[in-house]
Amino acid sequence: MQGNWLNEFARRRPLWLPVDDHSPRVVLASRVSISRNLRGMLFTPFAGQEKTAEAVCHILHSEISRLPDWAEVTELEPRLMPPDHRAFLRERGLFRDSFCQIAHDGLAMLRKDEQGCCFCNDRDHLRVMYWSKGLELNELHNSCQQLVNALAKRLDFSENDYYGHLCRDVDLCGAGVFMEVLLHLPALALLEANRRKVLAQITAAVKESGNFLEAPSTPEFGAVCILRSGHLSREAAADAPARLAQVAEQICECELNERRRLARFNLVELCDLVSRARGLARSAYKMSESEMRNCLSAIWLGRECGLFHQTETSDVQELFGNAGSATIRMLHPDGVQDKEWTEDLCEQLRIDMLRQSLEL
Repeated sequence: MQGNWLNEFARRRPLWLPVDDHSPRVVLASRVSISRNLRGMLFTPFAGQEKTAEAVCHILHSEISRLPDWAEVTELEPRLMPPDHRAFLRERGLFRDSFCQIAHDGLAMLRKDEQGCCFCNDRDHLRVMYWSKGLELNELHNSCQQLVNALAKRLDFSENDYYGHLCRDVDLCGAGVFMEVLLHLPALALLEANRRKVLAQITAAVKESGNFLEAPSTPEFGAVCILRSGHLSREAAADAPARLAQVAEQICECELNERRRLARFNLVELCDLVSRARGLARSAYKMSESEMRNCLSAIWLGRECGLFHQTETSDVQELFGNAGSATIRMLHPDGVQDKEWTEDLCEQLRIDMLRQSLEL
């Protein structure tokens, strides 16, 4: 049953992709999570102190059931899931690496609209996470905080006056709050000179912020930059949504200015970028996840800038969301006949998906 639901889930457009083709989207999505540990306890749900775990899960059920947006929830136990299923939920942004690789035991409650998750595990005893399209950090932080406050009335969270909340992971002492913004930056990230420019800008913002921001890394997502908050103190958490949004808006303006410059004054550079991407898609035998996303981002940029008669980007966006290896496996639930699932096979299937969808 779980596999059937996940296979259906894989065919849906990821939450963080745009829903229309009418205007360029730079901010794809925002995410906020709050972690809390229970006072004096290091437990492993479903494997160690069962009574504690059962009590926590019961309280979690009780509080979530009162929220109107949590009417449809899917419960998952990662330790019982096949590795590909865990990897798929990680690719969709619903599981963190630590939840899949370190905290093997636990319970995950996922809203079926992808916009909220609750976790109970041996690393963050409790973690609440909310997603949203666009730049809505303040609203997400408020939603997370309201649920955590409701849980705090029934659970004894570990904290003290100096450090704030004490989580098992020492890096999360303080507010236990973590924020992310996904930015699509094809005009800045795909051109070498611009890539240096935007990374320098973000690096400067990181230095100015102290521990507030982490330096971005984009190995898997290509032109999607993940802007992350760093360690937040209890005091800093209140201002964090506005500060992170300000940095994101500055980068967005830089990206949109570059898109306009390419479309108006440097079509040769834009045409070269798009032509190389289409040529790679036509001639390549196989393609990695980051290569596919870079290729799609270039075509996406070309369409948004009016380089083609076809300006819709829906097919490009759909491929963009399905570039991960685990997602490709979920889209082929019965496997590929007479072939063993390997990363090499996934790289070949990416090329097939590209050529079929884009009619190359």
